Amino acid sequence: VSDYEPWKPDPLSEPWRAALDEVWLKYCTDHYPNGVCAVFGFSKNGQISLTACIEGHTYQPKNYCNGKWRSVWSVVFEGSGSRAELKGVIKAQVHYYEDGNVQFFSSKDIQKQITISNEKQTAEEMRRLVEEAESEYQTAVSDNYRTMSETTFKALRRALPVIQQKLDWNRLTVRPFVSQSCAQLRHNFSTSASRQRVENVLIIGGGLMGSGIAQSCATSGKFNTITLQDVNQKQLEISRKGIESSVQKLHSKKLINIESVDKAVNSIHFTQKIEPKADKNLLIVEAIPELLDAKQKIFANLSQQFKGNDSVIFVTNTSSLSVQEIGVNVEAQERYGGLHFFNPVPLMRLVEIIKNVTTSQQTVDALKEFVADIQKVSVLCKDTPGFIVNRLLIPYSGEAVKMVERGDASFQDVDTAMKLGAGYPMGPFELMDMTGLDTGKFITDAWAKRKDSSLPEMTESKLVNKLVSEGRLGRKSGKGCVFGLILILVFIYETNCGSNETTIKGCEGKVCSDGKRCVCQNPCPPTCRNPKPNPCNTFWCNPNCYLVCDGREVLDEKTGRCKPLNEC
Repeated sequence: VSDYEPWKPDPLSEPWRAALDEVWLKYCTDHYPNGVCAVFGFSKNGQISLTACIEGHTYQPKNYCNGKWRSVWSVVFEGSGSRAELKGVIKAQVHYYEDGNVQFFSSKDIQKQITISNEKQTAEEMRRLVEEAESEYQTAVSDNYRTMSETTFKALRRALPVIQQKLDWNRLTVRPFVSQSCAQLRHNFSTSASRQRVENVLIIGGGLMGSGIAQSCATSGKFNTITLQDVNQKQLEISRKGIESSVQKLHSKKLINIESVDKAVNSIHFTQKIEPKADKNLLIVEAIPELLDAKQKIFANLSQQFKGNDSVIFVTNTSSLSVQEIGVNVEAQERYGGLHFFNPVPLMRLVEIIKNVTTSQQTVDALKEFVADIQKVSVLCKDTPGFIVNRLLIPYSGEAVKMVERGDASFQDVDTAMKLGAGYPMGPFELMDMTGLDTGKFITDAWAKRKDSSLPEMTESKLVNKLVSEGRLGRKSGKGCVFGLILILVFIYETNCGSNETTIKGCEGKVCSDGKRCVCQNPCPPTCRNPKPNPCNTFWCNPNCYLVCDGREVLDEKTGRCKPLNEC
């Protein structure tokens, strides 16, 4: 190695290099917090050459994912007043290595024309062109990774023997890796000056949805502060226990990658009061029950409490109400929109982003980034009733309920038909149990009252109304359609026949039709006396009028008690 020689600035290129270096350093600091940059300059035969480099990276060993970003930009010109060609090459790499190795490479060559003026203006123009090009490229890469099809995954698996042998492509921890990788790129290699990344999260409402959102934020490890607010201290205690239990289960099944359960749970601040802070890049998620007046009041207060903080984004988590109507009291309409999470939040990967007519693109971009940070997939929708999923799902579920009410088929057969015939992972009644019968009822009732020709015709369901009035909401209450100890979804049309008697429509002769339950009061009405039950029917009239078995049991005539159906 020869002795080092002192560096001497090139007198012709140095003023241009220094001006670009100042602009480049700020650009890199703003958009590549984990990266480095450098600017080089020299001249030859009166021509000036400038080269600017960027390198950014993220290493996430606990998530089995690394990413790199590199770009090199160069321009050669003869002095002010001339036109020159700006040349650049961008390279992005994502490496996923849980139980195997998958590496994605992407690169692009770019050429743009630039006008050479003075040193400062030329540096600013070069920065603008680079920012524009990198932003477009990064968005394209992100969209490609996010929309990569299952066919592509399987093709990769066949092409990579190690992956084929070791990687279960259906595992929850593996399937999101593309969106996780995309999130790493978007977080660390943000290339838009106007892009805002959520750093702090405040969730209003400690119920099922609010606690689920808080849990997803906590297990992502991406945020400085996470606050869950509810006016009811008992509800906060329930939320904390529920989050702790859920995180423990997911952690034990290796469905999430976290250092410890306690650390994830303790990262959430539980409080009864909304404490206005000057937190930068704060996202406020309203997740209280679906009551329009209450939601509007919440946002009226929030808008005043956080007035002056221009980095706050306000969103409502609603499944049925108009996002525009909810946020009518929000002053900063450009920083207001909707996020529709699905229950159960920790497991459901989809989030619908609702763009109001006044929502800015900067806010939409920040919400997309937030959804990616919590390792979920976002879709964008206008403020239309039901958004995407419920607009299609509610009519589907409603028709299934009507079929059971009419006696066309039992709810078990409807679920089986849709799973085996249509290829759905669960039937409509199983799905209603998981999402909550009260949620579906609220949406259906709201649609039934709306005078909107674009909506399918909806009518209130007596079946669902009865279940909800009895507190049988599905998994959230332990009782519902197919969840819990008793199968409830058998609608009963009752007519009074006396002070101590009730007769049930649906019993044909002396045996209940499949899918109906005959419930009798003492003294028994004639329709239920001395039936001739088929013990292997799913539902049938109880000859004693006291004990009613569910769909998995039949009455043992010898003992007068229910016994498992498989013993028939």
